Amino acid sequence: MGKVLSTELSVLLDDGTEVTASVDQRDYARWEAAPENVEGREMNTLRLRHLAWAALKRTGKYEHGFTRFNTVDAVQVLAPSAEPEEEAAEEGKA
Repeated sequence: MGKVLSTELSVLLDDGTEVTASVDQRDYARWEAAPENVEGREMNTLRLRHLAWAALKRTGKYEHGFTRFNTVDAVQVLAPSAEPEEEAAEEGKA
């Protein structure tokens, strides 16, 4: 079986609420079908924000459309940090 496409993104909303978006393959598919998507783009801010919005919308944690999420409500969307072993290795290099 292939690699499962899933991750958790941290989202800070304008009202100060912090939510976790559990992104899975359904959200990646929604991004691929979105008019905002331009084929060949690597992971970028717009894609990250769209994935977070799609996951929150799918799970009932957010009720509005992507434009409002992107331009008004979502202050920051963060991807997961490196694995703890990777972080420790990087700290040892400093």
